[in-house]
Amino acid sequence: MEPLVDPLVYSYDRASSVVAEFEQFLRALGIASAPGSPLDHAMLVAHEIADQLRGRPPADLLLPDARDQYARLIGVAEFAGAVLAVRSHPDARQLTAHLRLLAEASGLRAGPDPLQTTAAPATDRNANKLFELLIACFAMRCGTDVALDAPDASEGDNPDVLVTVAGRRWGFACKALHSTAPQSVIKNVQKGLDQIDASPADVGVVLVSPRNVLDRAALWPTAPAGTPEAYPPRPPALDGAGPAVGAAAGTELEARAEQFPVAFPNEQPAVAAMVRQVDALTTAVVTEVGEDAMRELFDRPKAVGGFAYFLHGVTGVLTDRGPSPTSLKFFRFPPLGLPAPAGGPDVLACLNDAAHHVLRV
Repeated sequence: MEPLVDPLVYSYDRASSVVAEFEQFLRALGIASAPGSPLDHAMLVAHEIADQLRGRPPADLLLPDARDQYARLIGVAEFAGAVLAVRSHPDARQLTAHLRLLAEASGLRAGPDPLQTTAAPATDRNANKLFELLIACFAMRCGTDVALDAPDASEGDNPDVLVTVAGRRWGFACKALHSTAPQSVIKNVQKGLDQIDASPADVGVVLVSPRNVLDRAALWPTAPAGTPEAYPPRPPALDGAGPAVGAAAGTELEARAEQFPVAFPNEQPAVAAMVRQVDALTTAVVTEVGEDAMRELFDRPKAVGGFAYFLHGVTGVLTDRGPSPTSLKFFRFPPLGLPAPAGGPDVLACLNDAAHHVLRV
């Protein structure tokens, strides 16, 4: 599947209002994000950025280098929007048990990190469960009778999400990578295929989140101040009176200060960077296990011709109002040369479309 990217250029006020609406939705369910958790922090970031940047000129949006903050704002707004977009769905009650994980400690953290735009540590056991929740939200826009495997009673013998699309029962086994080692990747895919085989699904696909292994700096790099790619094109004065950033040299702090986030003419360089990373990972997997073994792995009645990555990243682009952070997310079927069953590409295209409607609530 080629990337079907619908980049969202952010209204910070809109993102903040979606987060506030999500907080109200959680309160109505008796759920409060764990204080000090990644979700709690990201929601605060969303509100703070909206307050700080209200009324400022567009060129200020990428200053200072706050790429991590923008990643949190975009990640939490889109996670919240995905849930809110299906809150009236007949199967929305299926989400409640997973949403309650937001109030629980996860590993060494006060709560899990649901953001697909940042990495979560391997000890954050509930972050993977919230990836399942996100896929269930997308599935609700594509089919009916959605079932989400219980997060606290799962025995690993069912795919995480089941949904009926055009009369066929689909199973989605959701796996999050914490390593780029080929054997680790193939182990996750094989486990997902086994779950689909053991389930009542007619057909299924393993959906892989590489959020923890992506090189995000490659998606949104920096460039020296004063170069055409960096914004502003000329460095600003420090505190309105000091020397321009980069005017003095010699310290590590000054060297870092000379770097500004890149604003690409469009989203395609960042999309290509994501695709290169996961395709290289897939190539390493095929090289490790061999093409014959890969064909044998997917030679199952219920398996589609491969697995799919869910990619979500943040980059900077130029708009008619100046530079802006933007969200990129899409499903990527890496080329394995295996046949896909009827309906497979259509279902993934529907999930892809659903992922792009999260803020239109």
